[in-house]
Amino acid sequence: MTTFGLGLRHGVAGVTIAGLLALSGCAGDDAGSGDTMSMMMTSTGGADSTGVAAAPTHDADIQPIWDTHCVTACHEAGGEWSLVDMAEGNAYEALVGVISMQGSGLALIEPGDVDMSYLWHKINFTQADAGGGGLNMPKPPAGGMATVMTDDEIETIRAWIEGGAVE
Repeated sequence: MTTFGLGLRHGVAGVTIAGLLALSGCAGDDAGSGDTMSMMMTSTGGADSTGVAAAPTHDADIQPIWDTHCVTACHEAGGEWSLVDMAEGNAYEALVGVISMQGSGLALIEPGDVDMSYLWHKINFTQADAGGGGLNMPKPPAGGMATVMTDDEIETIRAWIEGGAVE
């Protein structure tokens, strides 16, 4: 759970450093222009001045995936598998750094490491290889049809985990 604090501090430090660099330009040159500042400050899904995409965050990028594929009738209060509540406001705390109950010994999400993240194995159908079991995810809710995660959604989850699983 300390990863969240580290990610937040680095994010604030990055914005502070970017602001200082932008303001440190000399009069008469473009180093301190507003354009430079806007290039350095990014939002989720954006890119920094080098063109590198910003790392996904749980609340902005991952929770919508959980909402589409995991929450309704299953991973929510009163759902079929409510022990892992992936509803908005609960999912991050229920997943990040929490050991899976399916015997793998892995955390559901291990920040920075997809191979040690059991949920990653569940959505890629490799949970048995990781020492776990249970059904592939997402599964159909009782009486419903399964949804299929797109390659882009799976890639976003991978990038989020590898990027430190920032809230």
